[in-house]
Amino acid sequence: MLETIYKLFFSSSETTRNTSLTVRNFILVSQLFYHLLGLVIFGTLLREVNFPKNIYIIVLLLAYLGAYALVFRINKQNKTETAKYIFYIITNIFLFVFSSALGNKAGIYLLYFPLITSTLVIYGFHDKEKIILMTALSFAFLGLLDFTEHRLWLFPISAETQHSFYAANFILSVGVIGFCIIYLISVLYHTETRLRESESNLSSILASLNEVVWAATLPDGDILYINAAAEHVFAFSQPSFYENRNYWSHIVLPDDRSDYEAFEAEVHKKGSDEIEYRVVRKNGELRWLRDRCKIVWDEDGKPLRMEGITTDITEHKLAEEKVKQQNEQLRGILESTQSSIFALDTDYNYLIYNSTHKELMQKAYGAKVTKGVNVIEDHLLGLDTDKIINHLQQAFQGKQFMVVEELGEPNLHRTWYETVYNPIQNEFGKVTGVAVFSRDITERKRAENELIRTNFELDTFVYRASHDMRAPLRSVLGLVNLIKIETDEKQKTEYLKLIEKSVDRLDAFFSDILSFSRNSRLDIVKEQVDFNKLTKECWNSLQYLENASEIRLIKDIRVPEPFYSDSSRIEIILLNLFSNAIKYQKACAGARVRISIKADNRIAKIVVEDNGKGIEEQYIDKIFDMFFRASLGTHGSGLGLYITKQVVEKLGGSINVQSEHGVGTQFVITIPSYVPTPVEIMAPQN
Repeated sequence: MLETIYKLFFSSSETTRNTSLTVRNFILVSQLFYHLLGLVIFGTLLREVNFPKNIYIIVLLLAYLGAYALVFRINKQNKTETAKYIFYIITNIFLFVFSSALGNKAGIYLLYFPLITSTLVIYGFHDKEKIILMTALSFAFLGLLDFTEHRLWLFPISAETQHSFYAANFILSVGVIGFCIIYLISVLYHTETRLRESESNLSSILASLNEVVWAATLPDGDILYINAAAEHVFAFSQPSFYENRNYWSHIVLPDDRSDYEAFEAEVHKKGSDEIEYRVVRKNGELRWLRDRCKIVWDEDGKPLRMEGITTDITEHKLAEEKVKQQNEQLRGILESTQSSIFALDTDYNYLIYNSTHKELMQKAYGAKVTKGVNVIEDHLLGLDTDKIINHLQQAFQGKQFMVVEELGEPNLHRTWYETVYNPIQNEFGKVTGVAVFSRDITERKRAENELIRTNFELDTFVYRASHDMRAPLRSVLGLVNLIKIETDEKQKTEYLKLIEKSVDRLDAFFSDILSFSRNSRLDIVKEQVDFNKLTKECWNSLQYLENASEIRLIKDIRVPEPFYSDSSRIEIILLNLFSNAIKYQKACAGARVRISIKADNRIAKIVVEDNGKGIEEQYIDKIFDMFFRASLGTHGSGLGLYITKQVVEKLGGSINVQSEHGVGTQFVITIPSYVPTPVEIMAPQN
């Protein structure tokens, strides 16, 4: 065999042509193997270079065209062998690098074979050898033979140089193969070195982690790998996990064991899951852990192993518990006050609020408050939106201030509030929200208004009282002086009657003042009220008034159940209403006053109406004012109806009036009943 190969390389072209087909195919395959290995070598080397793809391809094309021109120039100088090998190398480099630049498309490699075939046909074989060449490669490239046939005529090769061509080609093939083997061994060595370095780096990284990284077999659960963090987290030596696979599950807190078993089942079912659970170390210390596990599957869908990361979250849980306790303490503080407290972020979203604020929003605006809801987008503030948003914007600018205002929907419940706006700032002084403290001051506001009204009434009372008291006194003093100088006894008697009227007026005025004072100063006395008795006594006590005897009283009193209230105050009410009805009665036949009382154990309704002069419409809203008199011709103090309203309101009731001038007037009073305790009933009354 060696002798045959020797003859093949060093004999004449005629000998070469007569060489057996097997040997020629062997030589052809060796040439192809050389080209393929050259393709791998040059491609691998040049792929290491990082050039932009477009520049890479353009430079490659220019270099290839230049080299190809050089080949033709050398060939024309009858240096055929040199041109041939240069062409081999250029073709190898160009095709692989060009294919690599285009993205390693597999189809590019097919171009390699027809070009090498053309090269061999041009430089290496005669016509009869084409059949052998096509048999060894493939008849798929027959279309190229027309081109190669034309090239044979351009570059004929003499028989004398044929043996040197085969010998050189074989030697070069062996050399390249050897170089390739050495290169591949070097690549494997460097690859193994880098792999060991990567493993070392990975081990260092895993060793530096605070989390436990582990892997276990399936279904046995034997530990394949666990990093050094296991000793810190579990307080158990790292090798012990390889020896005792059940240690992990045994240290799970008994209260959490069922959850952990369910977690393992879920991992096998879903392929991955996570859980937070507690473990007890050997020293009895309780720790919180978080497991994140997944199953690794093979190509056939069978589970290979389970991998996971276990994190000690004890400090996180303690921090959560501390925050929870602080929130509970804060909630307790918020709920311990009757003030409305809430906080918003700069986007007007609720951060926190107490139950008082929630009730306030429901009562004032009909709004339901929840955490995170936006007070603007959800229109929670009704008609007060613009006003409150203006306050909030001032607070967002860092201002702290207080406002007193009336809030709430007009058709729901408007209330006076004293509200303090405090900006919330972070550690850098940036405003991140606003805390609002709002206190219901409606009662205080009412007291203030009542005080203002009382002071006004007191000033008015002092002025009018001094005037009304001095008027009858001056009248009496004047009449006394007249009596002193009057000689006519009959005239003196008239003067005495006038003095008596002035004294009666003064007495009535003092009576009104006493009634007003008693109503303001004394507490309500709860007792059963006898409406029939009160009505009779009050009417009879006023019979001294002018024309009182000519007015008929019509009574309709129905009290089927006991009614409890303050009899003395009800007496003041009846006296004032009867007195007005008598004073403002028309001088005509048929004058009457009708009183209707209907009461049960809950409420009493008293209606007093007359057919007297009536009240002009322009005075209806003023008749309950202090010292108001609708007619200058009357002699009243102007306190009667004012005191009546004060007494009714003191009893928790209401009074309304309807009147038509020239027809008559009707007063309607409602008073609630009060059921006293047995002790109150038996208590002595002053």
